Amino acid sequence: MILGEVTTQKAAKEHTCCWCGELIFQHETYVKWLWKDGRDLQSVKVHTECRKAWNSLPCGEQEIMFGEFSRGCTCERDHCRCKSSLVELSR
Repeated sequence: MILGEVTTQKAAKEHTCCWCGELIFQHETYVKWLWKDGRDLQSVKVHTECRKAWNSLPCGEQEIMFGEFSRGCTCERDHCRCKSSLVELSR
């Protein structure tokens, strides 16, 4: 469950994206919110495109699974089907 406000800001330092596990570099725009799961409370930071991918999941499936997805999509990390299909289409 998301608590408080979802904010978009520029990174003052590097962070790791909770969605894809890649770095959010200093000065890069990212999205941040607090996530509560039972008794656990954590700050979630993701790339803007990873937030869009998270929002594309049905409400019951919107969980943070740290680094399990590809950047900006819902494909399994390192097994992105949508990026490889884009490469095939551009040939």
